[in-house]
Amino acid sequence: MSASTSRHETRFPSRIALCIGGVLAALCLFLPGCGEDEAIPANVKEAIEAGWTFFAVSEFDRSEAAFTSAAAKAQPGSREYLLARFGLANAYHHRKPTPKLDDAQGVYEGLAVQDKGGEIGGWSALAVARIGHMKLYDVDRPGSVAQSTTGEYLFVVIVLVAVALGVGAAYFLKDKYRLAGMVVMVAALIGGIKLASWARTKATAAGGTEKAVANLPQDEELAEARKRYQRVMDEFPKTPAAQEAAVFYGETMIELLTPDKVKQGIEYLRKWLAEHPESTYIGAAYSQIANGYEMLGLPKEQLQAMIKSDDSNTDPLADHSWWYYRIAGIADSRASEPEIAKKYYKLMLLMYPTDFRVFLCKRALKRLEGGAKAGALGPSRDREGANVDRLLTRAARLPPAGARGSETEAATR
Repeated sequence: MSASTSRHETRFPSRIALCIGGVLAALCLFLPGCGEDEAIPANVKEAIEAGWTFFAVSEFDRSEAAFTSAAAKAQPGSREYLLARFGLANAYHHRKPTPKLDDAQGVYEGLAVQDKGGEIGGWSALAVARIGHMKLYDVDRPGSVAQSTTGEYLFVVIVLVAVALGVGAAYFLKDKYRLAGMVVMVAALIGGIKLASWARTKATAAGGTEKAVANLPQDEELAEARKRYQRVMDEFPKTPAAQEAAVFYGETMIELLTPDKVKQGIEYLRKWLAEHPESTYIGAAYSQIANGYEMLGLPKEQLQAMIKSDDSNTDPLADHSWWYYRIAGIADSRASEPEIAKKYYKLMLLMYPTDFRVFLCKRALKRLEGGAKAGALGPSRDREGANVDRLLTRAARLPPAGARGSETEAATR
């Protein structure tokens, strides 16, 4: 008995130690920050690559730690230093669910100064401009006073009418006071209509009707955004960021939604396209032009701009399904171009046979072709139909999965 007791006495403390050790190990694994330093390579280039790897899988805390470590070890002003700081700004900028926009903007602004005229400086200056532009559409933007006053007026009207109707209905349900209740309800309805008309007049006089619509940016705010984009074009003229900034510059005019400004935006972008026929942002420019024509109610011009935007996209990895279906729909229902509609419906069936919109494409083709079988391209090969061969050739040039290099690897070489 004593031997058995002795064995239990020696095992019990060891089990407690094992349990405590297991709990500590679990806490070390799950507590934030524990073990992260060991995952960050000592080499600067490897730390930058690790930062982008963490970024890609939404490990933003670890991404920030990797980029911060790389920047601390890199020579100030060197390319590795700029890349590390640029990665850190991106981690701040794009972290989910809550980005650190102020921190990101501070790092971007520093890089725009440190890499004057350079590519990283250009992208950083563009990011600063873009952050300012997007803040104009923040859902937390404060509304106008007129909007708040309008809401108060309408709230008072609703409360008064509801109370009067309730009182009238209470009296109406009693035989003795039915006539009085009916008079109260009729008076409440008439009074409610008059009060609502008065509230609308007050809101209009305060300017609430125009200012309260979705709280959209005003002309002077978008003019400031254009200045920031112009700065990118002026200070970084030989960088890709300058070309992208030009597209956003035109977008700020189209966003105003007024016909004159929309036309100015379209004219600006068409002039830019004529001056930059080899730009990689041709598709983006034509996309904005298409948006402008849609706002002007010009579906045929919108259709042609969308087709040019899609044709300019030579990326073999690009997904064209949204464009094909949208082009087909506009050609079919708005621009009265049935041949173009049929072409793009068929392209959807050919290039994206498992897309969820295949049934809709087949149904539209059956209607357009008068009951003919949908899906075949047909014997004719006109100029537009020949684009199918071009797209198939483009898909055939897609490199094997193992042949495509890492963008971060190329950036850190």
